[in-house]
Amino acid sequence: MSPCIAIFGAGISGLTAAHILILRGFQVTIYESEPIIGGMARSRRETSSHIPTEHSWRGYAPFYHNLYNIIKQIPLIQNPNKSVFDNLSDPIRFHLLKDIHKSSRFTGPTIADWIKISYILGKYLFSDKRNKNKNYNTRIAPIFKKHLSTQGYNFFINFLMGPGWGMDKDEASIGHYTKFTDFSIYSVWKSENFSKKRRWKVMNLPTQEAWFDSWEAFLRDKGVIFHTNTYLDRINTDNKIITSCSIHKENSEINYLIKADDYLFCLNPFNLIQILEKSQIPQLYQLQTRANNLSHYDMIAFAIPLSRKINWEHPDTAYILVDGTLNITFYPQDQIWQPGTNLGKDIKSLWSGTCIVTNKIIDIYSKKGIHLSLEELKSEIIHEFLNSQDLQHLMNKYNESPLTHADLENIIVWYEWRSHEGVLIPEYKKYSNNIYNQFNRMDQKTHLNNGFLSGSHTKTSIDIWSMEGAVESGIRTTNYVLDKYGKQPFSIYTHNRRKTIIHRIDNYLASINMPHIFDTVLIIIFLILITGLILFVSKKIYNARTTYKLQ
Repeated sequence: MSPCIAIFGAGISGLTAAHILILRGFQVTIYESEPIIGGMARSRRETSSHIPTEHSWRGYAPFYHNLYNIIKQIPLIQNPNKSVFDNLSDPIRFHLLKDIHKSSRFTGPTIADWIKISYILGKYLFSDKRNKNKNYNTRIAPIFKKHLSTQGYNFFINFLMGPGWGMDKDEASIGHYTKFTDFSIYSVWKSENFSKKRRWKVMNLPTQEAWFDSWEAFLRDKGVIFHTNTYLDRINTDNKIITSCSIHKENSEINYLIKADDYLFCLNPFNLIQILEKSQIPQLYQLQTRANNLSHYDMIAFAIPLSRKINWEHPDTAYILVDGTLNITFYPQDQIWQPGTNLGKDIKSLWSGTCIVTNKIIDIYSKKGIHLSLEELKSEIIHEFLNSQDLQHLMNKYNESPLTHADLENIIVWYEWRSHEGVLIPEYKKYSNNIYNQFNRMDQKTHLNNGFLSGSHTKTSIDIWSMEGAVESGIRTTNYVLDKYGKQPFSIYTHNRRKTIIHRIDNYLASINMPHIFDTVLIIIFLILITGLILFVSKKIYNARTTYKLQ
């Protein structure tokens, strides 16, 4: 009889594991606490208005190889001859909006910024063994703040780091930054069509309708059993074996014991740690505690439904309010989604946004963004939209009137942010890779012979909490299970740094305590120039003396 697998969590990593295991002949059951699948990537429609809202705006990078491989295997409900991959939009562009209007386009970093950034990042991109640990323990933001112009800092930190890559820009390390840069550069270099493939994409429908509805239908058809609104309470163990798990349904006080051959815990790490503590599994609890330490990153998602149609210069564009305290990123979904997509009752335009930075002090309230009440947060979001002169310039240029308070007053904050004693509290905390957790992340295989972990917070080669990290972790977890039963592993793309002759030379220089190859080359060039200058001056002096003697 085929082994029975119990998967807790129907986010991307859990669904990836279920996808592979059901196709390899296992019996798979998924237990999910939410009424819908998708985890922190899901979307939903508001109960009364049917307006589609997202957990956050979601971009798909050109180097998300494992993710693309999976979604190409998921047929669409509406057209089985196509896959979820076909629901990706055309490549999108990004537009940085400033509070002080200078032009309708962001001019970007200066030439000096590019020279400095090439030197700073080049030293890390072409390092292999040198200072590896230090790189992951060094904040990137202060380095860029010190060396770059305001425009350069806005581009490389306030745009790329937060809105672009979803990292905590205040705590992210230079190791994480350069690794993502490495992936980006390599994906561009490998592209046949440079201008298209180098750019990110989004889905052309709400995420649930573009991806997860079809994935659930596919998995159900293959035999996966889903139990939604079901909570994991406790993991019961006997030495190194999980004997059972205790679960309960929503609004029920009755606990049920379930048994399986293997158990995959594909849960939010901040929720998982509570279960590990309650289950009295000290080894995993201590490891997860170290991994979670200072890894929480608050990003608040919201939607802005508008009753009038808003036109833009380019429909395939996401926007970043770089001067606002909340570092808001948003994109007009109605411009990118398929024509005819239901935006909700009487809605003509719909924007999906995310407050990237919530730990800064909001001047008008004298408290951090994360400590605002729901109404205060909405008020600050409106203020930052209306305060952007670049945005208002675009509104005046392509629409009959500027953006007004009345346009923005129906903001919908993602429902998981619940008001508690006047402050917003997330039901599910967001994890972020940073200087505190790189070397504490958990492996997918545990000391429990039939217990495995999964999620982009676990060890992956991409190193960044992302959808690609979630898929990669799901594959790694599954391959441990497949290996246990002597089955062939599933193909996985590993995001390893590519070693060049420059890396090898620098490794040698490091072994003999010489400066980095970049610095060594600069020193050699400097010495050659100095030597040349000395020879030139010496020759001039010699010629002058010779001429004087002849006279």
